Amino acid sequence: MIKPGRITKSPAELRAAMEHLVALRGRLTVKPRSLIRSDDLALVLGAFTLSGRRGDGTPFERTSRFADVLRHHPDGRWLLAVDNPCVDD
Repeated sequence: MIKPGRITKSPAELRAAMEHLVALRGRLTVKPRSLIRSDDLALVLGAFTLSGRRGDGTPFERTSRFADVLRHHPDGRWLLAVDNPCVDD
């Protein structure tokens, strides 16, 4: 499970966490606030809101700030290198 301050230990653990998020069938709204680029790296800071319904049908909404590091690859794609979805105030 993804929790603030905890590092995901393996691809399987990350995959399980992502499958959980997808199963929520929620709506993700991302609001980037700033982007700082240096060569093939970019730091993106912003906020997101995830809303939807739990398995029992009760609604939920979670808002948090995030900090992501992206890396530019030779094929032109920018892929996540580091994702911190729980930046404290």
